Amino acid sequence: MARIPPQASKPAEYLPPRPKGMRRRAKIIRHPALVEAQARTARRIRRVLIALTLFLGVTALQGGLFVVPDLPPQWFSGTPFASAMVPAIALAAVGLSSLLAAGLLALRPEVGAPVSFVTGLAIATFEVVQVLTISLGDWLRPLGLHLGHRVLADGDPFGAALWLQPFYFALGLLIAALAWRVLPPWFIDQLRAFAGLPARNSDETS
Repeated sequence: MARIPPQASKPAEYLPPRPKGMRRRAKIIRHPALVEAQARTARRIRRVLIALTLFLGVTALQGGLFVVPDLPPQWFSGTPFASAMVPAIALAAVGLSSLLAAGLLALRPEVGAPVSFVTGLAIATFEVVQVLTISLGDWLRPLGLHLGHRVLADGDPFGAALWLQPFYFALGLLIAALAWRVLPPWFIDQLRAFAGLPARNSDETS
């Protein structure tokens, strides 16, 4: 019986080493049930965002047009603001952008989510600036610290105008956090580019 000579093994193909730090491209195939569940969650988040941005829009616009302009002028004495005009315009602008966000969330969610995200950060920033420039001394007074501008006289209780500051700060952070959950990929890529981070791979899903 003739022996079959062993075949010579083929030389292994040369594979160039992968550059350090390069991630392997992988496309994740998601189960349809998971995709549908994520879509339902996104719709619920958008409905909550519409309610919150409507509330913020109506109350902020009312505050910018009717409440802030009627604040006592001495509240702004010694602050970077000569009068209530700049804070009133800023608050009214936040109210208008919040109403715009609510409408876009209902009609064009891919645009409404970024607008609501920016609006949430805007009202939170507004409240931080308001506390630091106008009422910081009132918040530090219970701690025995005599720093910052004050709008209340000794013995005066905290009014609604001051308690609304932490409320709207928390509301702004809540809106921004919920909007972050439904931000479209193009806006996240813009944020990454602004922060100097590399763009996400188009073959990868988040």
